Amino acid sequence: MLQTADETRTPENLSRLALRIAERGQITPRDVLAMRQGLYADGVIRRVEAETLFALEHAIVKRHPAWDELYVEALTDYFREGRDDFSLTDEDVAFLKKGILANGAIADPTELRLLLNILFQARSCPEELHDFTRAAVAHSVRTSNTAMYGEGARTAGAVDRHDVEAIRRLVYGHAGKDGMRISECEACWLIEIDHATDGAANDTAWRDLFIKAVAMHLLLAGPSPDCIDVAKVEWLERNLLAGGTLTANGEALLSY
Repeated sequence: MLQTADETRTPENLSRLALRIAERGQITPRDVLAMRQGLYADGVIRRVEAETLFALEHAIVKRHPAWDELYVEALTDYFREGRDDFSLTDEDVAFLKKGILANGAIADPTELRLLLNILFQARSCPEELHDFTRAAVAHSVRTSNTAMYGEGARTAGAVDRHDVEAIRRLVYGHAGKDGMRISECEACWLIEIDHATDGAANDTAWRDLFIKAVAMHLLLAGPSPDCIDVAKVEWLERNLLAGGTLTANGEALLSY
């Protein structure tokens, strides 16, 4: 029977509901509604409730899209609670990583969506979270057969339109390391993805994003902005030719 908000509003009752769901390994829309009522009964997501959400995510085998939405929404609200500027601390990042990696890996795509949602909304956060999220996105591009936002299947090893948008926001978003300036680690990350997906059926927007972002890094980096000097040529040779081959996008970048 579906519990009411009063029946699930305490952490203990919410944990019991979560335990029953975990034992079944399945969450239904009715379960999600009961969880939502309990979590938001007093308008505050507590740490013990965040821990319950992390644990339940790892226990569910048969899921429903409504759960994915609640998971991302509630945990984002937990980290944002009481922070007008939504800045994350090292302790926040440690707790987030511990919860997401409780089963040893990032569950794709829901936990990746959570990472991206938090990073896109945060005004500032430790560089560790940027590094962790970039690695998670690159891993998803290379290996995942599920679309990042749960909209059907995707081809592992190719950059689809959802990937392009996530990558764009990671390098250009307001929470980015250097704002509109593309850092060296971001440029190298783009090149890593490019090498991993060269020759695949990538979304057409990927090449444009790759070329313009890496070019922006080169043109704004170092003591000679707007000029490709010897140091930048050496950087291009060292990074674009990693593995001894030049990708199609690498060739397009050199012709840009």
